[in-house]
Amino acid sequence: MSDFQIAVAVAAFLIAGIVKGAVGIGQMTTAVAILGLGLDLRAAVPLLIVPALVSNLWQSARGTDAPGMLRRFGLANACGGAGIVLGTAMLYALDPGLMSLTLGALVALYAILNLAKFDPAAPRMVERWGTPPVAFASGVLTGATGSLHLLLAAWFAALRLPRAAYVQAVGLTFLIASLFWAASLAWQGALSGRSLLWSAAALVPTFAGMALGAALRDRVSERAFRTGLMLFLLILALSLIWKAAR
Repeated sequence: MSDFQIAVAVAAFLIAGIVKGAVGIGQMTTAVAILGLGLDLRAAVPLLIVPALVSNLWQSARGTDAPGMLRRFGLANACGGAGIVLGTAMLYALDPGLMSLTLGALVALYAILNLAKFDPAAPRMVERWGTPPVAFASGVLTGATGSLHLLLAAWFAALRLPRAAYVQAVGLTFLIASLFWAASLAWQGALSGRSLLWSAAALVPTFAGMALGAALRDRVSERAFRTGLMLFLLILALSLIWKAAR
């Protein structure tokens, strides 16, 4: 990577770590949105793997009902994994500009819905038949854009899982998704030893950012931080759309 690309990557993982430490979600979305400004999406996505695996292993260990969450969302994890395999193949088969445009549109929609406080609830009765197709679609978007299960995390929130269950369900699902993602990237020939070294190096700014984010959590209200984050992501998304449309 060039010096400029290294600087973009350091900034991406540092800021993503701050987001993770402050609010606990949005890490990979923030990282890939910033990375997309300086790197081709096909080069950016492999850098996410090691931070995704490590952070989600840590998150999935929190809570006390991992077996229950695995049973409850086992089919969803399988469908999400199948979607990731398909989405990763799309990333390396289709025009990367189209994938960057899709990422920009997805992040913009995510930011706008959050700023509008759009928070619908899904009735418990739809969980059994609704979760697998949502997980598959979310997996496709994960593989194609690097936005790790953005759609499925929103679906889990709509199911109104208790906070502890939500944190563990998201952590386990994201961990399993990261394993599918790594395997899919390796299958596409994108996960070389060099890319894994760069990805492992990203842990340094990630952990530094998480420490800063944890300190900010006690000084800035979560509401103000999330509003600022969503405005930041919206600007990033519009920049990605503009870059891809040129």
